[in-house]
Amino acid sequence: EFGVADETAWQVGLSCGGRIKVYVERLG
Repeated sequence: EFGVADETAWQVGLSCGGRIKVYVERLG
């Protein structure tokens, strides 16, 4: 489930200031 989500989170995270990126890194 996080296979594609992780890749998308990188792109979305950059646009959102990296908030989602850090959130995903904590999960994985």
